[in-house]
Parts: sequence; C-alpha cells; structure tokens
Amino acid sequence: MNRVQQNEVDAVLTGFFKSQMPSPWPKANLELAAPSTRAPRAGGSLTHARLVLAASVLFLVFGFLGMSKHFQTEPQDGVTAVEHIANKPGPNGALRAVPKVQKNKELPR
Repeated sequence: MNRVQQNEVDAVLTGFFKSQMPSPWPKANLELAAPSTRAPRAGGSLTHARLVLAASVLFLVFGFLGMSKHFQTEPQDGVTAVEHIANKPGPNGALRAVPKVQKNKELPR
C-alpha cells in the first residue's frame, strides 16, 4: 500500500468514526456519592503499616540467612574459589598454572 492509498483509507475511517460519535457530546451525569457510614479508624492505619514493614524486613533478613548457606565461599574439597575457576582448561586443553594464594598474609605498607 502506498502513501496515497493509506491517506484515503485513513480519511474514510476518520469520517466513519466521527459520524458515529454524538455531536454535541452528552453531559456527564455526576451524582454525588453518599457519604460513608463507617467512621475512619483512629491511628490504626499507621500501626498496621509499621507492622507490615517490620514483617517484610524480618522476612528479608531470615530469607537471606536461610539462603546464604546454599552459597558457600569455598568449595568443599579445600580448593579456593579462585583456584577452582582458574584451573579450568585453556584454549589448547592444558590446565593453566595458578600461583598458590597465601591466606592471612599482611600487605606491605
């Protein structure tokens, strides 16, 4: 479809939909809603919000603690995570030599 055909189709559809809309547009029927018969709770919403916030924080803390045991920092075979990752085969299939990591060594100042 070229531009001229698109413009013709657009003009036909615009004319059809404009003819289907009432002119002038009818006034909205705005009836005021009846006032609520229930009195608002005094202070209950703030207390409720604080309890929900405290519960969600506890959920996050206990969820973190519960899930953290599944993510260990060192593999169980005694090899550090760095050595475990670095000892994967290289492009030629040979293992790469990785220097031993010394733990608890003080850094020079």
